[in-house]
Amino acid sequence: MSDVIIAGAGPAGSTLAIHLARKGRDVLLLDRSTFPREKPCGEGLMPAGVAALARLGIAVHGKPFQGVTYHGAGKAVSGTFPDRATGLGIRRHHLDHSLVEAARASGARVLHAMVEAPLLENDVVVGVRAGGVEYRAPLTVAADGANSVLRHKLGWDASPATRRYGLRQHFRTSKTFDRVHAYLAPDHEVYVTPLPDDEVLVAVLGHKRGLTSISFDGDPIDTPLGASPLTVRASRRWCRGCVLLGDAAGNCDPITGGGMSQALLAAEMLATNLDDLEAFDVQRERMLASYRRLTAAVLGLSRHPAFTSPTLSLLNAWPGLFTHLLGIAGGTR
Repeated sequence: MSDVIIAGAGPAGSTLAIHLARKGRDVLLLDRSTFPREKPCGEGLMPAGVAALARLGIAVHGKPFQGVTYHGAGKAVSGTFPDRATGLGIRRHHLDHSLVEAARASGARVLHAMVEAPLLENDVVVGVRAGGVEYRAPLTVAADGANSVLRHKLGWDASPATRRYGLRQHFRTSKTFDRVHAYLAPDHEVYVTPLPDDEVLVAVLGHKRGLTSISFDGDPIDTPLGASPLTVRASRRWCRGCVLLGDAAGNCDPITGGGMSQALLAAEMLATNLDDLEAFDVQRERMLASYRRLTAAVLGLSRHPAFTSPTLSLLNAWPGLFTHLLGIAGGTR
């Protein structure tokens, strides 16, 4: 019997496993995938996430970027993260693999198995069934992503009916990027994130379900991968014996790019509040409040393209405001 079972070895689950294993906890980390793996995900790690990796002592192969440039309505405006902070463009398969191996090296047991359902006794979660085997622990952490099996089996799904879709692809290019570039169109957004080794990630977000290809001035490295829904909600995030973590607990639309950083930060919070899930949830919600408001504002801009031009003009005239907003997106404000 373990102290903690973690379902899902993405950034949230693996980061939590590292923290807990280093504290001497008996941790079982379960994931249906083997690593390294590809995921349809943005690959810009914001400054707060870069700092969280540094606190873990984990070095990753990434491309630093200093901020974001928005393009739209014939205008462009560039903003820089506050306090000279930097983000990091990093291939998701490399980040996931690095974190899983660090969890293993820290003493967590990593098992390749599909989590099928929670184990319930008197309305208390006492473990999971994975690969046809029952695993028990005083605490189960559901870090199994936006389409969380455990959240669904517990009846905690509350996702909105309106859905946006995403598509991403990697390209090799001779162009040099020192920041993320975001192109705002009336019905979609395109993000270009710098990566190491002359690569970039190109992601398209929007309402167009049938999008299957991406155009970019570069050599494609792989085929496009899609994701939906982009926004997930949970009616509950914890109960006795179980807590949701990362995207499983609900996520914002990735239009503001903070998902991976939030996963690392939330895992760090949970590691210090493992015996008080309510306190952890309050702290997590407080951390996400400003980010959610910013995301809602940017989504509103995408739904009303007439405001793109005046908004970019405002940010160009008031660079301090743009820096502050990037601080919110980056997790440092």
